[in-house]
Amino acid sequence: MNDIARRMQRAAERLLENESLTADLNDEAARLLLAWGVAWTHMIVESTAGLDEVEARLLNRPRLKATRRMLRTVNRWAGSRGAMDAAADRVLLGKIYDRAVAAATTSGAVEEQARQRFLARAAALQGEPVALVGALRRETEIAVGLKQEPRDEADA
Repeated sequence: MNDIARRMQRAAERLLENESLTADLNDEAARLLLAWGVAWTHMIVESTAGLDEVEARLLNRPRLKATRRMLRTVNRWAGSRGAMDAAADRVLLGKIYDRAVAAATTSGAVEEQARQRFLARAAALQGEPVALVGALRRETEIAVGLKQEPRDEADA
């Protein structure tokens, strides 16, 4: 097993063993949330290919921690969204965005316009926890630049 594979395995195991990441979700929503976390964990670890173990650990540790914190906040948000007022919803979504930026980028620099777009789009999401987790992942990945926003058919 090479260094990257070992790093990925350790990071994914740490994520999958952490029950606090999914405590408020049903099994299907928890599975989707963990799949999101594993995908981001792999992205983060792959970015350290070619680095020695010490350098990789120094770069990965804060980003992996931000990923876990993001997932824990998504768990809380999706699990209790129906009982939340708009202000609490916005606070949690803001934390999710900030933690996503810290996880997805090496700079961790928050762009306020992107943050506001994310907050508006994420606040409009509706549905049960499974739908919320899937939709929030898509919106988060668009907001931090990991995915392109879908083109409107009228624009084509």
